[in-house]
Amino acid sequence: MTVGKLACPYCMENSKAFTLKHGRKNTWFDCYRQFLPMDHEFRKMKNAFRKNKVESEPPPPLLTGHQIWERVSQLPKVTEGSPS
Repeated sequence: MTVGKLACPYCMENSKAFTLKHGRKNTWFDCYRQFLPMDHEFRKMKNAFRKNKVESEPPPPLLTGHQIWERVSQLPKVTEGSPS
């Protein structure tokens, strides 16, 4: 999957993606801060990233490639265009 709020196979339901107010499009602009160390200075910056948001939650657990495959292999397959 490459669209929507659940586009990241690593984060899935824990994604911090949000919808832009005027464009109504999904964005992951500020999602990478959750992967920074807990004491990183960017986690505390309110005005440099999403307005008035501090990243205080710990990073998600590390997953192996096999674990990620197990999560996404059961998702329905959708293809573009008409079937042949």
